[in-house]
Amino acid sequence: MRQAGFTRCKVGARRRQALAAYLLVGIACNPMSIGSVRASSLEGSSQYFDQGSALAKILTREMWGAQPAMDGVQPQEPLSIILHHTGVRSSPKLSLESKMRALQSFSQQRAQVSETRSRAPWPDVPYHYYIDPSGRIAEGRDVRYKGDTNTDYDVTGHIQIALEGNFEHELPTKQQLEAARDLLTWLTLSWGIPIQGITAHKDHAKTVCPGKHLLEVLPRLLSTVDIQRTSIIASMCTQERSHEFPRVRCSER
Repeated sequence: MRQAGFTRCKVGARRRQALAAYLLVGIACNPMSIGSVRASSLEGSSQYFDQGSALAKILTREMWGAQPAMDGVQPQEPLSIILHHTGVRSSPKLSLESKMRALQSFSQQRAQVSETRSRAPWPDVPYHYYIDPSGRIAEGRDVRYKGDTNTDYDVTGHIQIALEGNFEHELPTKQQLEAARDLLTWLTLSWGIPIQGITAHKDHAKTVCPGKHLLEVLPRLLSTVDIQRTSIIASMCTQERSHEFPRVRCSER
């Protein structure tokens, strides 16, 4: 389970993770920049690492003052990623910490979804990550538990990422897109998710989310993620990691 401010990084025999522990620990879980990949020792099948100093700089739940998740969270294994917008205009003058506290408080109460429909309280923030206009990233719900949605699709297996703003009417900022690139790179390498596993909310439900202006730049965003992933893997393949990593990954290049 969760330790305050930390994310558990699985490094065992996990399906789809040909990258295995070498990328997961060496890239996703160490304090580092993209250009300075370095190794970490493995002890046992899993470890805890400071997510706040990972590849994508992340404001952890502890940092923004999250309350514990309520009963009702359901476990999942992350298999893919879905991108959202919040659907309301961005508020750059408000701190990310205060936004996350307000989002959690709202989420954990009964709410009116439309004139004719309300929803029961959710156990926690519906998204797993939240990116504000300045490019700051906040950790929401633990990725090992399903998110929540007001739309009709199965949320099982998806990491939910929300970019703040209504991208039907405003543009995502340069800082948001750069943060999304780094977060997507980290998550796809950590969980063995292919680029094709990154989709938009509207691909799964009847909605305009994540908004036309984000959808316009999504192909370019995914291209930059792919380039960054390739560069990191290439860097890993030039280092003496183990016999297993070159065998399963570097021979594919």
